[in-house]
Amino acid sequence: MEIFKSSLILALLASLFFAGCAISLKLITGTGPHSDIIIWLGVAVIFIGCIWKFAEGGAFSGSLPLISYSILGGALWALGMICVIFAFEGRGGHISLVAPLYNINTIWVMIAGLVFFKEYEKVSVPYALTGSMLIVLGGGILGFAVRR
Repeated sequence: MEIFKSSLILALLASLFFAGCAISLKLITGTGPHSDIIIWLGVAVIFIGCIWKFAEGGAFSGSLPLISYSILGGALWALGMICVIFAFEGRGGHISLVAPLYNINTIWVMIAGLVFFKEYEKVSVPYALTGSMLIVLGGGILGFAVRR
């Protein structure tokens, strides 16, 4: 389908899926041990990955860079999810505040892309910095939205 060839459409869909993930994390907070939550999230990721691999066809790849970067990414994701779970349970763990703040990861990724991958050659740095400032401003405004 033509719609799935657009990076912007796919990024928008990803944002919807990540919003659903945040809502589900808020719902499961307090339903069981944190380690069980991370294990079941991992099971879901493996299950969806296996379905995707089956639909895609082909053999599994086993190169060292693929495996090591995937393990690093998974470990960082799991640590991030553990922090999010604790943030939802903590005092003032409102989903409307916590989710936008942990989504400031967009800024960290943008900075890494500009510095490490030389994306400043391919993107408009002023637009990227303006977008970053808007994200921080939005997070700050949401911080004031929580009634004390």
